[in-house]
Amino acid sequence: MAWREKKGGATIPWDKPQVREGIYRGAALKTTSLGEARLHTLLENGNQQTFWGTAILDNRLGPEDIGKRVRIEYSGQMITTKGGRQAKEFRVYVDDASGDDAGGNGETPE
Repeated sequence: MAWREKKGGATIPWDKPQVREGIYRGAALKTTSLGEARLHTLLENGNQQTFWGTAILDNRLGPEDIGKRVRIEYSGQMITTKGGRQAKEFRVYVDDASGDDAGGNGETPE
């Protein structure tokens, strides 16, 4: 018998300024040593990528965005929230014209 190790998709590190685009596949609630956190999935150029949610990302990406093309921009900057906490600055864009039938492979729809 030949065993093959299964590995998840690559996890996106938000450690430097970057822009990520792809088809949003949703989020799963995971229990970690620090409590519960959302693990989001993005199909980017045919590759499944995952990333841990932040308060900003969790609030801006929801079930209504599943199957749509999204663009996430991380500036590399920190912002101060209304509550006085530091948070990474993200901008999230959703192509409302896209859907499961519009480029579900992570490529730009024609």
